[in-house]
Amino acid sequence: MGGLTLYLHVGPHKTGSTYVQELCTGKSEVMAAAGLLYPKEYFRLYGHHDICKVFNSHDDEVVFHSVVDKWKKQGCDILLSSEKLSLMSGDFFRKLKGLFPEYAFKIIYYYRSPSDRMVSQWQELVKHGFTSSFPEFFAKSFFRVSQKGDIGHERFLTDLESVVGRENMVFIDHKRCVSEGNSMQALMSVVGLNGLVEDDNVRRNLSLPIAKAELFRALNIAQQRSDCDASENVRLAFNRLRLAKEPAVRELMDMISADLMYIEVGNSAVDLASYDYMVSRYSDRFWLEPLVPVGRKVKVPRGEWMFNPRALQLLYKVFSVSQGQSEVVFQD
Repeated sequence: MGGLTLYLHVGPHKTGSTYVQELCTGKSEVMAAAGLLYPKEYFRLYGHHDICKVFNSHDDEVVFHSVVDKWKKQGCDILLSSEKLSLMSGDFFRKLKGLFPEYAFKIIYYYRSPSDRMVSQWQELVKHGFTSSFPEFFAKSFFRVSQKGDIGHERFLTDLESVVGRENMVFIDHKRCVSEGNSMQALMSVVGLNGLVEDDNVRRNLSLPIAKAELFRALNIAQQRSDCDASENVRLAFNRLRLAKEPAVRELMDMISADLMYIEVGNSAVDLASYDYMVSRYSDRFWLEPLVPVGRKVKVPRGEWMFNPRALQLLYKVFSVSQGQSEVVFQD
């Protein structure tokens, strides 16, 4: 079965992963006919996010071995895609590689300037219950810049390189793909199926508007401190009850909007250092030459609006309604 390749698209988060995953899902049969398997196993929300759990226990490994045998019998190249893979260790990739000794092992990584990605990442985390303010998240992230899985991926990439070899890593510049509308073209080119699946340039998994993200963050805090059942995400309850048009919500949104400030992202010292590192170490491993970092101004919340007594009163009211209660008890 020589000549086959296992491609791992590892994200990372907020680099357009959902976009290419959804296109791959819709064209999986076309891809399979062309010799590239986009498996249905370990699949959730268009990507293979559950692949990260296959070595959690002996039983998980036994099941995974049988699935791998099933994939191999199809005699195709294999594409696995999950941004969660960018959080995994070198040991994980070493074990995975060991199950495919007859396959070439290729990594696909979409590169995005750290501070630019960080704004989108904060908005995404808030969707799922995150409570830190943007300034707090920003500060902590920059202090942890060298840590794997945070805004700097040097350690992660070094771990990967030790497992698969530098020659088996391919980088795609997210900023260039967005500007040229060719994220899917890039992926198809890397896997040797240039033009098979075309870009539709429909945005997926959109970030929340920044003021709404800040409102949800405050509601997340309220849920943490209340005696309410936390089984339903605050954002989902808010949308299910269609609270956006409530007068209290509109007033809160006005307060938050007045509290926004501009910051410049994309060309900070961290971005420039990250770009220099990527170009100096991997310039010949990029699909196309990466664009030089350029700053752009974005609005982010200060968080000072929460010190307004009127805002706290309105927030209390909105949260109570979102929980289907007239009054909610908060823990000290």
